[in-house]
Amino acid sequence: SRRGASTGQRRRQCARPPVMAALPDDVKERIAGILSGRDLTQTSLKHVRGELEKRCGVQAGAFDAFRDKIKDLTTAEISRIQQAEAGGGGGDGDGDGDGEGEEAASPEAGEKRKSTDTVADSSEPPLVKKSRKTRKGCSTKEAQKAMFTRSTFQKKAESITLAFGDKKIKMEPKVFSTGSCGYYSNTKVVMQVGGQEVMVQLQVQAPIIGSKEWKES
Repeated sequence: SRRGASTGQRRRQCARPPVMAALPDDVKERIAGILSGRDLTQTSLKHVRGELEKRCGVQAGAFDAFRDKIKDLTTAEISRIQQAEAGGGGGDGDGDGDGEGEEAASPEAGEKRKSTDTVADSSEPPLVKKSRKTRKGCSTKEAQKAMFTRSTFQKKAESITLAFGDKKIKMEPKVFSTGSCGYYSNTKVVMQVGGQEVMVQLQVQAPIIGSKEWKES
């Protein structure tokens, strides 16, 4: 019985994947390749780790020690993808995607990404949650895409005030270069950090979901 127990222990030890000392140098590019073209609502972090291990030629579970690092890199890549789909983060992004309920570091995605490899993994939540539906059963984008025309929005929209710390920021109605309508502010604000005054550049975009579909008049 001792021999049998010893044999079983050796088998369990052999079954464990080797612990990797570090992630590959090109891990960012590999994760970008994994996420490219996928439906993020059907892809989990577990799948990303598994696919990364497969592409790196290591055993399943070999990267388990780097879960947090892989999660951070994956979240950053999703943010980059969503900013690109929304029109490029630093510009006048349209953000037409139905962003309600989405997770991931999160500028709102423009359109649902087409899936080249659908993965349903119930053990972990998807990287991005599917958009909620309105009471009538259609998405926010569908419900709002014919709500106004651009000219009507410009006539009726008024300035709004946004709180930023203890500051009040005025946001003006705007028609973005992408065709979306919403509110925009680009200003400098003095903030207190550790008893010191610092000047920050504040740019806020608030595109209305579905407004890219609005007619001119």
